[in-house]
Amino acid sequence: MTPEQAKSFATDWIESWNSGNLDAILSHYDEDVEWSSTCASTHNGLETLRGKKQVRAYWEKDLGEMSNLRLELVEVVTGDSSVTICYRAPEDKFVADVLFFNENGKVLKAVTMSHETP
Repeated sequence: MTPEQAKSFATDWIESWNSGNLDAILSHYDEDVEWSSTCASTHNGLETLRGKKQVRAYWEKDLGEMSNLRLELVEVVTGDSSVTICYRAPEDKFVADVLFFNENGKVLKAVTMSHETP
């Protein structure tokens, strides 16, 4: 993935989250996606969610609780078949999503890390 493609993907990804449209968000992900996040373990006891159905159920609840969600893109870092999207989230959080793509351009594995900004 070129830096331009990564930036375009990240911009679309952020806009999908900001729209609150779960179908638009999930359109970026493969059916067999694995998503890991310490935030997920806090909410449901699982650090890794497997499959789009499990991820949908978690994010559906999460989006319902955050009706004013606004993410602000900070940086995009490109790898061979991966992209790291760094952004600011509500409650002064700095977040990095590391996304690994399959051969069809869908996210197959995702890892989310965050911390509160000082």
